[in-house]
Amino acid sequence: MVEWADPQRDSNRAPPRWPAAAAGRYALVMPTSITTDPDVLGGKPCIRGTRISVEFILELLASGASHQQILDAYPQVSADALAEALRYAARSMRSDVVWNVDLPG
Repeated sequence: MVEWADPQRDSNRAPPRWPAAAAGRYALVMPTSITTDPDVLGGKPCIRGTRISVEFILELLASGASHQQILDAYPQVSADALAEALRYAARSMRSDVVWNVDLPG
């Protein structure tokens, strides 16, 4: 997952058109703590150097674990990596479209 960062405004909005509008103003920002590898957990986004998926982090939080409990239980996960996993999950939801489909029957 990538994002567009505008150093002049410090925002994370995509430029109006790419690549012409991006030239010289927008920088492509790649997450440093999140990686995908087809050989690790089927390519799910994971915290770099671990087999801890972003999905698993969300499941822990949904089950009531606090950030500190996750950090204590998984010392290989840094606070920055945990925060980046949550940002990654939030950004991945931005483009999701939900369709309400009524099925007969």
